[in-house]
Amino acid sequence: KSSPQFKIDYDCVAIKQAKSVKFLGAEVSDSLKWDIQIGKVVSKVHRSIGSLYRMRHSLPPGLKLPVFSALVQSHISYGISVWGSGGNVKKLFPVFKAQKNAIRSLFNLKRSAGSLSKPGTKFSFCKNSLLTVHPRTL
Repeated sequence: KSSPQFKIDYDCVAIKQAKSVKFLGAEVSDSLKWDIQIGKVVSKVHRSIGSLYRMRHSLPPGLKLPVFSALVQSHISYGISVWGSGGNVKKLFPVFKAQKNAIRSLFNLKRSAGSLSKPGTKFSFCKNSLLTVHPRTL
């Protein structure tokens, strides 16, 4: 379903309709869906994962959480009350997967079912009191 086309002039200059616009750091589409914003957040988190992976052995344990908060959680939490409440929780799943990958990289966790001998990301989220994007995870 395409959005209606309007012709708007300002001071005798035609203003072109844009597919999306960045407003206060959040990408808003012309259909008021947040897919573009969610994609940008996932992209920012993915760019940070490489840095976290390279730092995982050199960072002292007390600095891992502040670095995670600065590089990953800050992008996720900025404006999530707006773009995260789009009604469809499934659309946030890519953000949740990127968040889990960042935790795995920082704490050197392997992909596992999360047994007592090999704690998974769920244990790390709980132990470090981190909120996840996905509401049904904890």
